Order: sequence, then structure tokens, then C-alpha cells
Amino acid sequence: MMASLTDAAWAEICAATERTFDVEVRAFLSTVLFEEYPAFAYDRARVAKALRRAERMLKHLDAFAELYRQARLSRLSRDQLQAMVTGRADAFMPDDVKSECDLWCLRILRSRTEATLLGARAIRRANARRKSVQREWLYHRLCTIWLDHFHAFDLSYSRPAKGGEPYGPLIAFMRAAIQQIMPEDAPSAETMRDAIDRERRERENLKQLTLQLRERERRMVD
Repeated sequence: MMASLTDAAWAEICAATERTFDVEVRAFLSTVLFEEYPAFAYDRARVAKALRRAERMLKHLDAFAELYRQARLSRLSRDQLQAMVTGRADAFMPDDVKSECDLWCLRILRSRTEATLLGARAIRRANARRKSVQREWLYHRLCTIWLDHFHAFDLSYSRPAKGGEPYGPLIAFMRAAIQQIMPEDAPSAETMRDAIDRERRERENLKQLTLQLRERERRMVD
């Protein structure tokens, strides 16, 4: 039987995040820590294929979303639609249930595709820097869980006014989670801060890539 987070470990993680979550989030985090992480193995060809495929999926998702807007939600601007399918805004949600469901599905598909792309880029980046690709993958997964499953607004941390180690709920969460599988070799707060910074930069890079793909598709659709 696969190991899972104990009640005590889960209580510690919830306390670190300053939130309370349901059993589904607990089960998902257990899978990441005790099943996916130990089985992770770097495969250059597989990562390159996943990266190319995710980029193509984002391209086609954006093209489909624009055609859907033209057919069903022409009252919305392109920017408004993109704000919804990327999860940045709900203010313009349509007032009919069917369209709302369609856009929710588009948002989920896009979120999963972005996670795949970000994961592949994180692994490739770690390999280029001759760092542990397994650990880099884990940092990426925990940041993604923080945003997507813990419903946090950003990847942030704080520093003491007079200097010292970075701190905050995200770092506390990562520490509490990683200690479940590396009790004697957990990374320092500075190491986790570096990982958070890399993930944040990569997500900004993804936004630029998305804009480039979207502009290219816009010209083709027009």
C-alpha cells in the first residue's frame, strides 16, 4: 500500500498554510510526495516531447477559445475572454449556465496544460544547471499545488526587516511537505526561496510565450 500523510503530518501542513483543506487535497499531496517523487526519473526525450506537445495544446486551446467567443460570446472582448480562461477574472462570466460550464472546462484544460509545460521547463532548466531534476520537479509541483489546490493568489514570501531567513505560509508549507520524505535532508529556507523565485520567473516567461502564441493565432484567425 502506498504511504500517505498521517493525521499529524496533515495537521502540521494545514497549520503551516494557515488553511484547512478537504481529504481530496490531502490524497493528491500524498500521491505527489510518496508515489510520484520516488518514481521520478529524468528522460530527456520524454521531457522534450511533453514540452512541444504542451506548447501545441496551448496554441490550439487559444485558437478554439477565440472561435468559441466569436460564435457564442461575441459581446465579450478577446481580452475579457482570455482573462476568464486563464483564471485571472470572473467579472465577465456569462449569465447562461452552458457557456459558464464551457469556459470552466477551458480554464481547467488550460491550467493542466500550463502545469505540464512549466514542469517540463523546470526539469530541463535543472538539468542544464546540473542540479537535481527530481528536486526541481518537486519544488515546481509544490508551487503548483499551492496555487491550484490551496487557492493562493501568488508565490510570495517575506523577510525580517532586520535581515534573516525568508519566511511565510508558502515556505512553511514547502518545508512541512518536504520533511515528510526528507526528514534529515530538507532544503533550507533560502533554497526554497530560490526555487520559488525560479518558479515565479518561469510563470512570467510562460505569460510572454502565451502572448506570442495568441498573437500568432489572432493573425491567422483574422
